[in-house]
Amino acid sequence: MVRKTLAAVALLAGMAASLLAQAQTQKNDSQAAMTPSQALAILKEGNQRFASGIRASRDFGAQVRATASGQYPFAAIVSCMDSRAPVEILFDQGIGDVFSL
Repeated sequence: MVRKTLAAVALLAGMAASLLAQAQTQKNDSQAAMTPSQALAILKEGNQRFASGIRASRDFGAQVRATASGQYPFAAIVSCMDSRAPVEILFDQGIGDVFSL
């Protein structure tokens, strides 16, 4: 029981750190520095947050304003055409973070 509790606490701590890092709007320099493995890790972490119900708190209005002069998504995602599967929500990403097709 204690081992499971410690594992859950470690998972939540890691998620909190990732949430803070991902709550920022993607910029040109952060996009250029992103590797494919980092992008995949971010998407996996975001999906894990979505599945657990612990999603990042985002100020979408601020993200719209921050991306008005340019967008720098770190990933392009080809998904199905289904209103029940919005990519940004399923991967817990903000406005301008991913390019959804």
